[in-house]
Amino acid sequence: MYQAVLGAKHCLDRDVLPRDIRIDNIYACPPEYFVDFEYEAEPATVWSLGIMMYRTVCGRQPFTDQHDGLSFDSRMSTAERATMEEMLHHDWFQQEQMSGVAQESSRVT
Repeated sequence: MYQAVLGAKHCLDRDVLPRDIRIDNIYACPPEYFVDFEYEAEPATVWSLGIMMYRTVCGRQPFTDQHDGLSFDSRMSTAERATMEEMLHHDWFQQEQMSGVAQESSRVT
């Protein structure tokens, strides 16, 4: 997940829109696209990465495609959508075991 976030941030930092983030191809459309017909690169990318992380952790989609709205797993916390920088600074990515991945990824740029 950390490498996916770094890869997406790398693209966004270079004004490249990574529009194909999903579990199969790391992409899931954010809700504002369907509500407002708007698409902003960073929030959409964060949404897609969040969907991928949710499916990885829970083993299923975070919501059902029903008329009664979005239904999330009660084991997950509710929070506002993060930014790319906030995702990179999340506790999950600050563990000792991530230090090697972060060092290698920073050398790639």
